[in-house]
Amino acid sequence: TFALPQNRELVKDPERWRRSLEEIGPRFSPYRKRFQVGQGINRSKWGIWNLNEYVRFVQEASALGQVAILAPSVIDFEYHVTAAVLNLRRPGLRFDAVSALLYVDRRGAPENPQAGFDTEGKVLLLKAIADTARNSTGRVWITEVNWPLREGPHSPAGQAVSVGEEEQADYLVRYYLQALGTGAVERVFWWQMIAKGYGLV
Repeated sequence: TFALPQNRELVKDPERWRRSLEEIGPRFSPYRKRFQVGQGINRSKWGIWNLNEYVRFVQEASALGQVAILAPSVIDFEYHVTAAVLNLRRPGLRFDAVSALLYVDRRGAPENPQAGFDTEGKVLLLKAIADTARNSTGRVWITEVNWPLREGPHSPAGQAVSVGEEEQADYLVRYYLQALGTGAVERVFWWQMIAKGYGLV
């Protein structure tokens, strides 16, 4: 599965994005025909400033050819954005699987609730949104989860919510068991092996 993130310059230049997709599709499709289009679309720092921009961005993904599109890749527990995208009335807006960057890091253990929902509850709610949405097949993938590591100045989330390697490993196993154990999500990906402040390398 290939993730196609964006920045503001790319979002503002549809022609450049289209040319990129026309190159990416033939180059990567022989290996796998699954592409996550967009990354953290509910955070302006990653280039998407409104839903119209994202719709245009993902509609261009037709240049990838006959592939599976995973989206909308909303980060954190902000399902109002997920539901909004999945229910827009726009031509050509259809996702083969709903992708979510479902972090728990600032709440510690995956069992800890947020707005009354622990990890299992969040996954089941996401599945319900996907099952009833206009632009979704009902399939759900969690394409990013992790906890920040205590390794000095590179911990972007801050020391107050950082954990040690053993604690991170423990949390990840428990997260996988809870999320996949619901039967509502097909895959869960840890982000990522190599990353300052998060990865083990």
